[in-house]
Amino acid sequence: MKENIQAVHASEIDNFFNSLNISESISASKIRCYGCNEIISKDNFQAATRHKGKLLFSCNKEHCISKLAQVRHLGHC
Repeated sequence: MKENIQAVHASEIDNFFNSLNISESISASKIRCYGCNEIISKDNFQAATRHKGKLLFSCNKEHCISKLAQVRHLGHC
């Protein structure tokens, strides 16, 4: 199965959030990290993926990124 990986430069983070239609949710502190439940902001956002149709986000903590990567990997098994 072909995997699509995108990288977003920090200067383009607003465009990325807009493309996902989550800018208002980010501003209103409504998006939480999948790994630790911390509020996701422009400053701590690290990764996002879809799993079973739902968007999941990770903050920049190593264990949270790892947890999100495991979900991503298991979704492709």
